[in-house]
Amino acid sequence: MAKFITSIGPQTTKEKGVFQIDLNDDAVQNMLISYAGERRYPDKITPYSPPPIKTMEAEMVIEKTPQEIFADATALQKSNTLKNAQVSTAVVAALLAFGITAPDHDSITMLSSFALAGLAGYQVVWGVAPALHSPLMAVTNAISGMTAVGGMLLLAQGTSETRGIIPDSPSHWMGAVATTLSFINISGGFLITKKMLDLFKRENDPEDYFEYYMVPAGIMLAGLFASAVGNAGELDNVSSTVGVASAICCIAAIAGLANQETARTGNILGVTGVAFGLASTTADMSLLGADTPAFVQTGALAAIGSGIGAVLASSVGPTELPQTVAAFHSLVGIAAMTGAIGEYFGHAGSLDTGTLASIYLATFIGGVTATGSMVAFGKLAGFLKVRSV
Repeated sequence: MAKFITSIGPQTTKEKGVFQIDLNDDAVQNMLISYAGERRYPDKITPYSPPPIKTMEAEMVIEKTPQEIFADATALQKSNTLKNAQVSTAVVAALLAFGITAPDHDSITMLSSFALAGLAGYQVVWGVAPALHSPLMAVTNAISGMTAVGGMLLLAQGTSETRGIIPDSPSHWMGAVATTLSFINISGGFLITKKMLDLFKRENDPEDYFEYYMVPAGIMLAGLFASAVGNAGELDNVSSTVGVASAICCIAAIAGLANQETARTGNILGVTGVAFGLASTTADMSLLGADTPAFVQTGALAAIGSGIGAVLASSVGPTELPQTVAAFHSLVGIAAMTGAIGEYFGHAGSLDTGTLASIYLATFIGGVTATGSMVAFGKLAGFLKVRSV
């Protein structure tokens, strides 16, 4: 489509597909210019706006001496080191306070696991390609569905053979909610991740043979089952070993999302890690003395939650994937809140200071996660208006 602009001279020329016409020329005043049968002159001529003239001041570059460059680098290094030292001081003080007030050695062990997991997660996520951040968020959401562990353990507390499959206490009800929401997030999160990764799949990519991974996974789960029903070793030790395998697989899953070649393998490793974690938790329920109704409750809630998550994930289109990730993320926050509240109801009056602090933090962080993710979902889905800057 030709574009008509004014020129400075009294001539009419054509350069690089652009007509330059002097509208003050007498010959032009009597012309009728049209394009594709539509009249274009004089009411539809695009006025010409010359580019801004660069001034000498704008192009001037201030050169610094080597001494000034060294002084600026030194000042920046000092500022960064001071900030890092302040953060380190706060962390050291918090760790020391936790060590002084910790009720038992198990609390220190839990803190060690949390710190190492956080450091490992930071290191593996740092190198993730920007294009894979959305699938990474989806798979971490699914792994965060391990909040099901808290719900399952709540269902195992205070059980008896006389109770039915309907929760019979506030603690059990909170555990049921946490378990259901967690399984929605687990199944939906991994399916959403697969959908996202399928968008990156190219026609010349080789076929996947992930079914071979069922062999090592099956050996691990078979060993745990043999320990539970056949007294093959101490169930507590075998369950903890499966828990270690779960942690390794989950961390490897996040690392696998760092590039496209290993992203799909990372998703499978995440599924395996979560399966190991849930199997280990089932063994822990048995160690806590859970009876048949508790296992029936857990199985029913897991089936319901997984089914809901699968249905929701299968009905999501490519353009709806980001807001779906945010919606699933809100379930993690709600599950964390209900799990913490259920723990408080189940042990009210017998909780130490450290446990109470953990419950309060889990409730607060879970609430922030839930509400923040809901707002993100509303904005991405167009339900909430975004304020213009």
